[in-house]
Amino acid sequence: MGAFDLAAQCARFVDYCRDIKSLSSNTLDAYAQDLTEFRVFVGLQTERDFSGELMGAYVRWLREERELSPATVRRRIACLKAFFKWAKEGRALPRSPFDDTAIVVRIPKRLPRALSRQQVREVAGAVGAGPDRAMAEAGGAGQDPCDWRATTYLAVCLMLATGIRVGELTAIRLKDLDPDCTIINVSGKGSRDRTVFLANAGLSAALRAYVGRRMRLVVPDDLLLRNARGRPLTPQALRIRLRKLGEGLAFSQRLTPHRFRHTAATILLEEGIDIRYVQRLLGHSTISTTEIYTHVTDISLRQALERADVVARVGV
Repeated sequence: MGAFDLAAQCARFVDYCRDIKSLSSNTLDAYAQDLTEFRVFVGLQTERDFSGELMGAYVRWLREERELSPATVRRRIACLKAFFKWAKEGRALPRSPFDDTAIVVRIPKRLPRALSRQQVREVAGAVGAGPDRAMAEAGGAGQDPCDWRATTYLAVCLMLATGIRVGELTAIRLKDLDPDCTIINVSGKGSRDRTVFLANAGLSAALRAYVGRRMRLVVPDDLLLRNARGRPLTPQALRIRLRKLGEGLAFSQRLTPHRFRHTAATILLEEGIDIRYVQRLLGHSTISTTEIYTHVTDISLRQALERADVVARVGV
């Protein structure tokens, strides 16, 4: 390795990503985790030359010893490619091990896992004994904005209405809302800001009432959603709440915030919304990302075929 101090260079790279590239805190945390794992692997090796062979061995170690998923392995390698490119450009290393090494981590293609409409209603019922009552409680005059049911139901409705990511949701501040609570300014992934709209009058009314009580809380920040202690609701806390809800409802697949994003996109497309509008709503940089949602469910396919009834229409 010569004079190359791996630990120090990793720390400098994370600082560079924060101070120069202005990457999000989630991305910085992921990079730090990825680089720490690579340092652990390097510490286990007798040959520590940064070569293509070492990178190949690292991929095998991640797969076979760490038993990581293909998606996680690919993220680890993407981080290393960025790190070694930065080190080479800064002359900390004469070359990158990826200069003449093609490492491709293939991920099995799978469709997004959307919730059925019945499952969405079951989630709503679990946090509010039915949609009507849940909406009333989320915006009711006497409801505490720190109450976990009201906050969870509001979070679920906002994710379903806008397809917003969990990190974007928990980062919403009071200043991001218009007075009528029909427009939300979202700080998106990759520093791409966008505007989303709430088309449901009941949800907007509930959000206005929630904001009114939230503003009476004496707290040092203006983040919208709160936990039971009045502190900002974190993405991880919301994930835990949803996971427990899914387990309680005996869902076969884990209930996650991202499944509401998938559900929002799928329902919008099933209802005939132009894919370009869905792309803008979700904050996708390219329409090819949005196209993964254009699959149709078996139920939608059956309903469409029943409406068309080709055999009856041709009279055979």
